[in-house]
Amino acid sequence: VLDEIANHLNRKGKDVSLDSKESWDVARQVVDFLGIELDKLLEKSLLYDFYGELLNEHQKQVFSAAIFDDMSYSELAEEFDTSRQAAFDLVKRINNKLENYESRLGLVKRFLDARDKMEGLTKDVEELRLVLNKIDLDTKEKKNISGLLNDIDSKSKEIFDNL
Repeated sequence: VLDEIANHLNRKGKDVSLDSKESWDVARQVVDFLGIELDKLLEKSLLYDFYGELLNEHQKQVFSAAIFDDMSYSELAEEFDTSRQAAFDLVKRINNKLENYESRLGLVKRFLDARDKMEGLTKDVEELRLVLNKIDLDTKEKKNISGLLNDIDSKSKEIFDNL
């Protein structure tokens, strides 16, 4: 498996040679590489989720093949009967178009901000539950407070699910 990963990294421009002493080094490089690649994929995926319906059908097909099917420009050119350069240019234009929508509308940023706030709220509720277990209250009061915390938690999850 590490040989395959090293070969993939080499194809992506990383100079990786593999021997038993370097396997942990390669593993760290893989984590770094995948982190960057996954971040880019997540960003493009979110842009497509929010603004993909604003693309025409051909743009949707090309972008989906390039990003989600991980097709190379050569494969795109063959699939869509065009040149490699035309495929590259189209994917770049689509990316620019989606990024332009985001810069004007900011829906992805708002979504991510709301998600972060909801995660913070969930952590706060968990912290309050821990504090509640440590303080001296009668069982009825603890149940009431616990019920309120459950309501806050479920309502925040419901709000997030509806975004």
